[in-house]
Amino acid sequence: MVCVDVTDAGYTTTLDDFVLSCQEFGLPVRMIVAAQSTINANLYREMVQNCKKRSVGIFQIENDHISVLLTPLSQSLAGLRKHDPESFPPKYRQSLSLARETYLGGDPSKGCGHVYDELESATRKLAEAIDRKGMWTKDGQGININLQMDSWSKVLTHVNNNIARSKLKNKGRTLTKSLLSQIQGVTPFRNESGHKPKTKRQLVNRDKRLRTRFETAVDLLEDLLEAIKQEGFKI
Repeated sequence: MVCVDVTDAGYTTTLDDFVLSCQEFGLPVRMIVAAQSTINANLYREMVQNCKKRSVGIFQIENDHISVLLTPLSQSLAGLRKHDPESFPPKYRQSLSLARETYLGGDPSKGCGHVYDELESATRKLAEAIDRKGMWTKDGQGININLQMDSWSKVLTHVNNNIARSKLKNKGRTLTKSLLSQIQGVTPFRNESGHKPKTKRQLVNRDKRLRTRFETAVDLLEDLLEAIKQEGFKI
C-alpha cells in the first residue's frame, strides 16, 4: 500500500502517529510526504530528518514536475534494531553493512542470507582452528568429517559434541554448548527461498519473521566472534 500526504506543514505529529502505528502492527505501507519546493526552510530540514528516521519517502513538487528526494521503505520492514559496528571485528563490518542495506532496501530474505553466510563461515573457521590445535576429545579425533564440505549443521554438531572444552582458555565458559546450539537452531533458515508473498497477510507475517531472524542472526554472530576472541582462536 502506498500512502501520500500532500502537505505544506512538513512532517507533522499526526503523520508520525500514523507511521508508528504502521510499524507497530507491521503493515506493508510505503508512506510518502509530498511537499512544494517553496516549503519553509526550517520545516523542510525537520521533515527530511524525521522522514529519514522513520523510513518515509519525500516527493518534491515544483509546478508540474515531481522529484523523488527520498525513497520510502515498507513500514513492515522499518524499525530494524541497530547494531554497533564497533562490536564486530573490522573485516566483518562491511558485509554486515551490506546485509542491513539489502534488508532495508526491500529484500529482507537476501539480507538475512548475508548474515547467515558470515555466521556459517565463522563456524567453519572455528572448527578448522580447533582441528589445527588438535583440541578434540578422544572420541572426536576418530570422527571422519569434512569441515568445509559437510553441512553447516553437521559441522556444528561435531564441534559442540567433540571440542575438548577442558583444554580451552576459559574452559568453555564462553564457547558454550548453549551458544552453539542456538546457532544450530538457525541453520534450517539458511537455505530457505524468499518466495514473494501473495497476500497482504502473508507479507506482514514474512516481514515480522525475517526481522526477528535478521536481528537474532546478527546477535549470534556477535556472541560467537566474541567467544572465539576470548578463547584466543585466530580465524
